[in-house]
This record gives sequence, C-alpha cells and structure tokens, in this order.
Amino acid sequence: PQHDRVLDVLPLLPLEVRGERKEREDVKNTIMLGLLNSQLDTGKEDAKRLNDSLTDFKGRTETLEKKLEEGNESIKKLHETNKGLISQTRENEEALNREIELHKAKAD
Repeated sequence: PQHDRVLDVLPLLPLEVRGERKEREDVKNTIMLGLLNSQLDTGKEDAKRLNDSLTDFKGRTETLEKKLEEGNESIKKLHETNKGLISQTRENEEALNREIELHKAKAD
C-alpha cells in the first residue's frame, strides 16, 4: 500500500528526485541480482558435489555387489565340494564297515 502511494506521487516529483529514486532502485535490483546469482552458483556447486558423491557411491556399491556375488559363488562351490566329500566319506566308511564285517565273518 505505501509503495503504491509512492508510485502515485512519483510523476509529481522533480526529475532529479525521480532519477535518484530510479538509480537507487537500479542499485538495489543489481545487488539483489548479484545475491541471487551467487545463490544460484552455490546451488550449482552443491548439486555438482552431490552428483559427484552419488557417482562415487554408485561405483563403490557396484564394486561391493560384484564382490558379494563372487563370494556367494565361492560359497556355492565350496558347499558342492563339501557335499561331494561327505558323500565320498560315507561311501568309504560303508566300504570299510563291509570289509570289517567280512574279516569278522572269516575269523569266526
């Protein structure tokens, strides 16, 4: 409201006063524009820094996921090897038990 009244009176003011007001407004606008540009630059720098961090994080995550997959594959292979060894051990145990029974039978 007050600002509107100033604008209504502006045409009635002497040219020099109007020029001074215009100059002050221009200076104020230039300062505001500078501040806004500075904030914009800061925002761009922050966005770039965040993007770089995100890219780095993605790379590390992909590396860790690959290592996890490799670890899981190693576990599967070891599990299969272990199953084979257990099976072979059972067969050997059964064969040894049969041989013991055979020797016992011969001894009797």
